[in-house]
Amino acid sequence: MQNLWSKEQDVYMKSMALVSTLKDCAFGKDLNRGNELHADILKKSLLIGNTFIGTSLVNMYAKCCALARAKQVFDDLPSRNVVSWNVLITAYVQHEQIGKAFNCFDLMRTDGIAPNAATFISILKACNKPAMVERGIRIHDEIIKQGFLGQRTVLGTAILDMYGKCGDLYRAKQAFDDLPVCDLIAWNALIAGYVQNGHEEKALTCYDKMQDEGFSPNEMTFSCLIRACASMGAIEMGKCIHDKIVLMGLLPKNIILGNALLDMYLKCGQLVKAQQVFDQLPAHDVVSWTTLITGYCLHGLGKRALEFFKSMQDEGLSPNPVTMLCILRVCSTVGDLKGGISIHSEIIRKDHLKNFSMLGNALIDMYAKCGAPTKALEVFSGIQDRDKVTWTTLITAYCQQAYVEEALKCFECMQDEGLSPDAVMFACVLQACGTVSAIQRGESLHAEIIRRGLLASDIVLGTALVDFYAKCIALTKAHKIFEDLVGRTVVTWNTLIGRYSEVGMYNMVFELLNQMIRAGVEPDLITFVIVLNACSYVGLVDKGEMYWEMMSEKYGLNMNLEHQIAIVNLHSHAGYFDKAKEIIDNMSSFDNIHMWLALLSACQKWGHLKLGRLSFENVVRLNRKCRAAYTCMVDIYCKAGMQTDADRVQSMSLDSGA
Repeated sequence: MQNLWSKEQDVYMKSMALVSTLKDCAFGKDLNRGNELHADILKKSLLIGNTFIGTSLVNMYAKCCALARAKQVFDDLPSRNVVSWNVLITAYVQHEQIGKAFNCFDLMRTDGIAPNAATFISILKACNKPAMVERGIRIHDEIIKQGFLGQRTVLGTAILDMYGKCGDLYRAKQAFDDLPVCDLIAWNALIAGYVQNGHEEKALTCYDKMQDEGFSPNEMTFSCLIRACASMGAIEMGKCIHDKIVLMGLLPKNIILGNALLDMYLKCGQLVKAQQVFDQLPAHDVVSWTTLITGYCLHGLGKRALEFFKSMQDEGLSPNPVTMLCILRVCSTVGDLKGGISIHSEIIRKDHLKNFSMLGNALIDMYAKCGAPTKALEVFSGIQDRDKVTWTTLITAYCQQAYVEEALKCFECMQDEGLSPDAVMFACVLQACGTVSAIQRGESLHAEIIRRGLLASDIVLGTALVDFYAKCIALTKAHKIFEDLVGRTVVTWNTLIGRYSEVGMYNMVFELLNQMIRAGVEPDLITFVIVLNACSYVGLVDKGEMYWEMMSEKYGLNMNLEHQIAIVNLHSHAGYFDKAKEIIDNMSSFDNIHMWLALLSACQKWGHLKLGRLSFENVVRLNRKCRAAYTCMVDIYCKAGMQTDADRVQSMSLDSGA
């Protein structure tokens, strides 16, 4: 008897050692060693009657991302228990194979195995989208019926987290209130749910309540709160949270928090502060660099973003698909074909196109915008599963570069492949037709839009039609469509007002602005740029001043560079140079080439020599190759009878290569 017990103990100890080694393989993702152990297990017939080893094998293959092998081992197990099923279900959930996870959940019960709390926690994680909420509710009901909730805070928190991810915040709050004990994990789940669903203020309120109840925030809490501040643009609150993180000493050991802070400052336009956070990070990972690059892209600083990308590579870090996507967009914006080709090569080398369709679309966009339509078409042709987004990307790229014939040909080919164009695509092609005044093509599209009944329900498409006819100088037709549109937005009004301004019908500009205000539509920054420029062209200084004041005092709009240039134009072209110079001196962005060029142009018109010289010097200081500046200054000198000075400026122009 003693020998039998000793033998069983020996088998047990060997099994435990084997299971421990399999766990090490799983942790280190050492598939080769795992395969060797599996072969040894089969050779020694250790799976017979030992579900523990079999389950460990399934877990090892799952953690090594060999799910097909894990399923094969699972199917071959002589017996399966709840732990075996849980391992497979968890693996499918973690690898986002949700359908297979639910299939296993159903099969285990058919197999006579009742799910336990761990099963429910895993399957609840599969219900992570709004479309899955009904399934999540049914699982919640089953948990209640089986009496699993009780004192299990972990399971209750999983239910709360599920509802938050599904966007059902009412049930999420109910689940939170029903918890027997609310721990920090539960508070974090509720805060995360609010942030994920755009209820940032509720998240911050929860944060206050959580602290009132004696809970101290951790990294997870702060990560959610930083995202909330980024979404709201609540920079002061964000800075307070940053200070607390520093005070708690969390930043040096947590790069995720550092990256979240970096993202917040970038989204709030605090580039200097963002750079400080980035520089103070203990280490930079791919996410850090990608966040920095993306932030600078969002603020239109494409060249700086490309410099960061080079620095990232110099640090030995390889870009991930998100980084590549961002850099391709930068290349599109700045016209960097060489950089785009380099990224394309990297994408091919890593075989990313197969799994990341967005990269294919970004490549199409980049090549088209960089003036390589043939290359764009080549990428497009190489994409196996072309969907509407892929077609839209190619057609949009062609339209933006005024390749109208190519865009229309793709538009027809897409329909030949059985894909129906939507309102966005029609709007895009109409824009291209308007750019080259292809009136007949546009009219055909208009007829097709009416036939499909798209116009009544889509104001964006209606606005595109107004813009198309106005660009083709068919303003009567454009105005008629405009009058028939229901739900006109500020963009619709701006479209028609802008076109009237372009053809010099300034009375209509002012009349439409008045109609727009009477209709209850508030003018925006673009409206005021159009109106201020119209006042400048007509010389209506007092009217322009009135609109200038209305913009800030009545509508609370902050002027940007375009408005500054327009108001300088308004005064300088009317001959009020002292006022124009005073405005420039008082503006934070006075040191801008467009501002000085506007003043120089007015000096040319009025022959203002002194201010003309000052404006010319500033333009050339900012861009010594600005041909317009030399032309204006030569003309000013010629009008003043100063031929020697005119010749000198002409010589400067030649030397600069302008």
